[in-house]
Amino acid sequence: MARELWTLPNAITGYRFAAGPLCLLLLVYPFAGSIWLVLAAMILAEISDALDGYVARSARQVTKVGKILDPMADGLYRGSVFIAFLVLGWMPLWMLAVVLVRDVAVSHLREFAEARQQTLGARASGKWKAVAQAVAQLGIVGFVALFGGHYPAVFTLLCKTVLTVATLVTAYSFVDYTLSVLAPAETAR
Repeated sequence: MARELWTLPNAITGYRFAAGPLCLLLLVYPFAGSIWLVLAAMILAEISDALDGYVARSARQVTKVGKILDPMADGLYRGSVFIAFLVLGWMPLWMLAVVLVRDVAVSHLREFAEARQQTLGARASGKWKAVAQAVAQLGIVGFVALFGGHYPAVFTLLCKTVLTVATLVTAYSFVDYTLSVLAPAETAR
């Protein structure tokens, strides 16, 4: 088990465990220039999300531990950023609830699938969800970094638009994962 934990892909994944709380703290308790640190940390987190899987496959270090850590790191990282958005008034509570409930529910769906001798691997809708959430988060923080408090009407429209899209894609992903586990298996003909 320890051998599966200490791999380069898992170390890359580990960055997101630290990046989420760091971004939350820097967004909620800002200081001069901290928004640029948040943006840099978020860009690195998104790179790490793409890189860990690639490294795991190419180095033949795909492990059960890594398959557990990766979605946990994603949920903690993105959830932390969205919690900061809620605290700052950039995101309504109901959207945050959809995001958090989806992540918790999918982790339980994985356990449920295992109990039924099924495997619930990554699905396209999960990738779309990750992209939609990343675009929303990077777009909002990037706007704040570039324009600060200027253009409040544009900022409000940006938040509503990208967060609504991200929330809808997240909800769709939840339904897709749920149906993939609960739908009866087709019988062989």
